[in-house]
Amino acid sequence: MNYFLVVIMCIGLDCSTAWNPTPYESQFECEINAKQTVRELSTTFPDSDGEVYCLTKSEYNTWKKAIESGVIPRLQKHRLNQTLEQSI
Repeated sequence: MNYFLVVIMCIGLDCSTAWNPTPYESQFECEINAKQTVRELSTTFPDSDGEVYCLTKSEYNTWKKAIESGVIPRLQKHRLNQTLEQSI
């Protein structure tokens, strides 16, 4: 199964998102790259906040359609039982 890395990053109240359109071949590979991405962004933007996700193809397509239709990304911390569709 393929997994896509999606990043939400906020500086103050300004949030944006980025994603890698090339999938990782395993969830493990995606999670390793997610941790590396968090380290790099935390070092480069120490006053920022953010989240990273490894999404399945279906979740990624839902995410991408929502962002392309104008949905503004929001941090979902402390909402562990919320599905992707509910959060965007």
